[in-house]
Amino acid sequence: MCIDDLNDSVGTTYYDEDAEEAREAVETAVENFQALLKEITDIEQKNRVLRSNGLKVEQLKGELELTLKGGH
Repeated sequence: MCIDDLNDSVGTTYYDEDAEEAREAVETAVENFQALLKEITDIEQKNRVLRSNGLKVEQLKGELELTLKGGH
């Protein structure tokens, strides 16, 4: 949602604030995902989590970068 807000605020006075919020939200999501992976001791379960969510995390990071570079 923060990335959507950032897209909506391009060219406005709210852009910098929205960019910071989006960065923080993505960073928090990535940190939480990594923490979750560290907690999983069963390799099969860890692989299932990586397969089902790893690409989503990478996509989230990519969407933020694309938006910040102006490729909304």
